[in-house]
Amino acid sequence: MATPGKTPKHPTITLLKKATRGLVYMSEKDAPFKTVILGKEPVDPKNIAVLLQQPADAAVEELNFDKVFGELTKPEKWHGEDELAYLKKYKHLAEMLREHLSDLKVFKVGERILKVAIVGKATDGQWLALTTEALET
Repeated sequence: MATPGKTPKHPTITLLKKATRGLVYMSEKDAPFKTVILGKEPVDPKNIAVLLQQPADAAVEELNFDKVFGELTKPEKWHGEDELAYLKKYKHLAEMLREHLSDLKVFKVGERILKVAIVGKATDGQWLALTTEALET
């Protein structure tokens, strides 16, 4: 399980940090991403809350990775240059995640103030996560 305040050491973590530098998850509260090593135990809706150090009985919603990133990278007519540059960063992140991790999943844990985790399995069997927070009212 992840240790709060400690920087995880893993080659893919370095790539994840680089890919998320300057990127925030947009909700009613824009929040940066953090990298976490979750361990070798398979990640699923039953254990994700505890792995993210949230209450074991917290509400958990599993989302489809491709659908989530499809929404994050979808250009809209109203997008200006800044928004399009942001979409490009999310597109790069999705490509990097697909290239370096398998079994990609997205979880939302909690209610209203959520812990969001994009998780995947590295080639060494470690489950890694990008975590952030979201506010949904």
